[in-house]
This record gives sequence, C-alpha cells and structure tokens, in this order.
Amino acid sequence: MGDWDNDGVDTPGMYRPSTGFVYVRNTNDTGSGDIEFFYGIPGDIPIVGDWDGINGDTLAIYRNGRVYVSNTLGGVADFDFWFGVPGDRPFAGNFDGIGGDSIGLYRESSGRVYFRNTLDSGVADFDFFFGIAEDKVMAGDWDGDGDDTVAVYRPSTGMVYFKFDHTTGVADYELDVGTGFIAANRAGD
Repeated sequence: MGDWDNDGVDTPGMYRPSTGFVYVRNTNDTGSGDIEFFYGIPGDIPIVGDWDGINGDTLAIYRNGRVYVSNTLGGVADFDFWFGVPGDRPFAGNFDGIGGDSIGLYRESSGRVYFRNTLDSGVADFDFFFGIAEDKVMAGDWDGDGDDTVAVYRPSTGMVYFKFDHTTGVADYELDVGTGFIAANRAGD
C-alpha cells in the first residue's frame, strides 16, 4: 500500500519478487495497474516510503544489505547505499519526524532494530532490542507525536506490541489482533 499519486490516500501496489515487475493502482478497486514498471532484480525486497517527503510514496529495494531508493515511480535509483546485512528485514518510517522516510532494519534472528535518519551508508542512528525472533516488524506514528516508532506482530500469539520511543524495553501498548493477521506493512512483508 502507498500514496502513489500524492493525493493523501493509500492504494494497492504489487511487486513480483520473481521478476522485479511493479504494478500500482491509484484507486481502491479492482483493475489493472495504473502504472507498471520494472524495478530491481529477482529476489529483491520492496520497501514503500515517501523518501523526499514531497512527492508521495515510491519504492526502494533491499538487496542483501544494499538499498536502492527512487523518488519517482519507474525511475532509476536516486540513492544507492549499504545498510545492514543479508537476512535483515527492511522497513520504512519517518523516525525523526523531519522530512521524508528512511530505512529501518529488523534482524529477525535477534529482535534487534536498526535505523538511520538519512538515506546513506553509515552506523545506525538508533539500535535497540524489541521483540523476539519470530516477530514481524512495522513502523508508524502510534502515539501521534510526529515520528514513527516500531511495533511487532507475533504470529504465534496474535499480539501486536507497540513501542512509543526508540529504546529497548517492554511494549508501551499491546493489541490482540488474532493469529490470522498479516503484518503487511511498508516493508513489503
């Protein structure tokens, strides 16, 4: 899901990891893609975000620790940098509440969260433990303070655990959504 046409409404998008083909719709109904293009190679992980904070959502792809970010749908990468290691689960968020989204990583093997506030290589601006190995990560402004923080969905219990700041610790809020929930967030999960 993403705000592809910058009208304030999220609509569906689909990424085929086997081919790198992308389809996006600008309405929430059935039909073919309003925009179709190739981005990436087979096996890439798509990430949806508003990277420049201006033009609406576009795609980034995560490839074994390398990130390619485009500010236009169907365009070439505007940013290309290394962050994380193969196996990390990427996600997007506006973690500092300023400008556009940036890349976060969830290391499912350890429950460690990493993210940067800029679209470039470097050491994480924040890193902390939250969750356990089976959890699925997502980001959002859960407390309305203007910055995105993480939440994790635990498939075995059907619980979502929300964190309101960027620190290790217990969840600030818990929500039972059931075991049939799909944590389909802006990380391409």
